[in-house]
Amino acid sequence: MHMLNKIRTAIVQPAALISYRNDGYLKAFLYIFMFASIMALVPFLLIMSFDGIPNTVRNEVREAYVQPESRCEIIDAELDCEVSDERIDVLTVNGGVFTIDTFSSLDVDAYGGMIYHIVLHDENIYLMFLGTILREKPIEALDEAVHNIRFDYAAEDADAFYRAWFRAADQEIIEMRTVWAVSVGIFSAISNFLLFNIFVLLNTVLTRVRLKPIPFKQMYVMMTYAATLLYIVLIFHELLSVAIEISFIFFIIILFVAFRQMNRLSMELQRRIYRQ
Repeated sequence: MHMLNKIRTAIVQPAALISYRNDGYLKAFLYIFMFASIMALVPFLLIMSFDGIPNTVRNEVREAYVQPESRCEIIDAELDCEVSDERIDVLTVNGGVFTIDTFSSLDVDAYGGMIYHIVLHDENIYLMFLGTILREKPIEALDEAVHNIRFDYAAEDADAFYRAWFRAADQEIIEMRTVWAVSVGIFSAISNFLLFNIFVLLNTVLTRVRLKPIPFKQMYVMMTYAATLLYIVLIFHELLSVAIEISFIFFIIILFVAFRQMNRLSMELQRRIYRQ
């Protein structure tokens, strides 16, 4: 109930937030983290509701795929290519690369960078990020549709080729979606917390330039609560952008309204200081 009172006060009468100026940093951090976690529910729920790769992504994959110049295929769940000692990138899309690795041994360090690497090597498929193996699985454990398949497919086999890989990918994502959802949710909550804190700290510093008599801690706490409408706007933007395209101008207007609430608190603080 106390938390709801703060939210209501921040939205309806931000100047009254002065009464909470002596709250500790912990309360302020928990307040921000509550909204950061709510905002993180959007990507979490999207992943948990996944039931198949969208058609838009499927089309992007089909357009981006590049067939190997030499024969390369999976035979009885084992990679077999004419060439050796090569890394063949057959697909680069949405921050990820699909690579056929024909070296005798897998060099994990070759797959660094801030992108995901899906690598086929011998009898296994690997998911890597920043030069680290996140997941390793035998090709045999994938959907049987990809146990025997050519990467340099003929034109008439294109539909069967993509259908097989999309089927295998759907199966793997659905199997791992809980782990992915939790990981993305935690990362998103932390990122949102840092983002909200940047807004609060920036406004705290700028406001204290004009109102130096107010201690930094008190100003930070009050600005944390005064930014409530900003948190709510960003949460709704995240939620609505999943279903509809939000006009940038409209978003800027809403942000302006949110910052105006913070300014109302600043004006009240200024009025009280100069009145003294």
